[in-house]
Amino acid sequence: MRRVRHRPEASVLHRVVREHLDDFLRAAREEHGGLPRFIEKTFRSFISCAIPERGFCRLKCDSCGHEEILAFSCKRRGVCPSCAAREMADGAAHLVDHVLPRAPLRQWVVSYPFALGSARPAHPERSRRIQPELLRAVERLVIRTLQRWQERRCRSGKSGGVLVRHRFGSSINLHVHGHLLLLDGAFTGDGGETLTFVRAPKTTPEELRDLAVDLDRRLQQLLTRRGLLSQTPAEERSNELPALDALGACAQVALRQGQRERSGAWFDCAHHESGLVEEDEVEHPKGGLVATTPSGLHVYASSPIEGNDRDRMERVCRYLLRGPISSGRLTERPDGLLSYRLKKPDRHGNTALVLTPLELLMRLASLIPGPGHPSRKYFGILAPAAKDRALVVPAPTKRRGSTCEHRRDEPAPSEAAAALPHAERLLWAELFRRTWGSDALECSRCKGRLRPIAVLHDPEEIARYLAHTGETTTYARGPPLMAA
Repeated sequence: MRRVRHRPEASVLHRVVREHLDDFLRAAREEHGGLPRFIEKTFRSFISCAIPERGFCRLKCDSCGHEEILAFSCKRRGVCPSCAAREMADGAAHLVDHVLPRAPLRQWVVSYPFALGSARPAHPERSRRIQPELLRAVERLVIRTLQRWQERRCRSGKSGGVLVRHRFGSSINLHVHGHLLLLDGAFTGDGGETLTFVRAPKTTPEELRDLAVDLDRRLQQLLTRRGLLSQTPAEERSNELPALDALGACAQVALRQGQRERSGAWFDCAHHESGLVEEDEVEHPKGGLVATTPSGLHVYASSPIEGNDRDRMERVCRYLLRGPISSGRLTERPDGLLSYRLKKPDRHGNTALVLTPLELLMRLASLIPGPGHPSRKYFGILAPAAKDRALVVPAPTKRRGSTCEHRRDEPAPSEAAAALPHAERLLWAELFRRTWGSDALECSRCKGRLRPIAVLHDPEEIARYLAHTGETTTYARGPPLMAA
């Protein structure tokens, strides 16, 4: 199979961002005072992602002399489907190889009731300002409630897991909720070098309903303490809408269902877009339980995932770490509007979301996470500082230390600690082989091995090389860079 270079400039998403970004940013400045700087930087970086004119690495085959190029990626969250897929595959591999024990787990989904209503008394722009500290508090509450519930059912021991924050829904809408992988039991021990896993009893619908009611009550108390739930009767509240900032206006658009229609034969489209995530298996597995409270809290618990079924566990992890948008589902219509295919028909039978380019950019802007806000949290026995973490994870890791000499007032690391593998990202070629089953460093001519021989950053050298090889893109001048 001959490898073809990734050409993001040919996608509809890249063209829409490239052609309409300046107008979008200008309108945001004129109407609302402008968007945060990290959002503009994310869009600008996406335009430069995988464009050879912005730099690349030269690969050469030692056997036949054939050369190929590997363009640099933007490594940004929220917009770029390619970098999101890379982070998804790398994060899933790290979880399976270094974090998740060989013990049964369940996937949990907690959709917060205030995500679309009760905690938005001042409308989306206020929720964007309170989101960092509010979401941290809510996620701590959810983690503590689920962990203690599981430990009580096991009567002893310590449970744990990982929480992944999602900001998006399946139709590029703003929908903040949490996905968790929670141990289906707890680890117990007498303080020795080994721990025993005690599996929790089978979860019943009544137990899940009681858990949802308890979690809902705790969330309502938290929101009331923070003044986010108004005690004023609905008929006495003001109907006047507060002024929106640019990000609030984007969030308001992203909260709407949008114009939908039945566009073509939905079942003719590839249901599993990337071949990496079996969505039906993950979203609708057999044996899953659901509980919903009157206030809108939605709790879902999947069927158990056995600890030795690492392939299924990795597929679930990829689903949890996926990006907000799939460029393969976005198409342009003859009238200039955009059509985004839904993962499944909605309750009215609609199969596509119809957007203008401006609406698409507004939705994407609201989904970009701010800097310094990690999307993953480890808790319980899998927390980074947990006492017995090294006894349960499959391959303990340590942070890469400084290359300078060890401080005199600190004890030198033991030989066992020094021998632990480093928690580093997988190499690009290794991740490519593991995820897609293809050797990225195999020469497309002689099946030999490609090796990196040079990294090009200088624009003049890049222009000369691309002109000689004919690898120039349709966007040859390169996208504008954001001023430092």
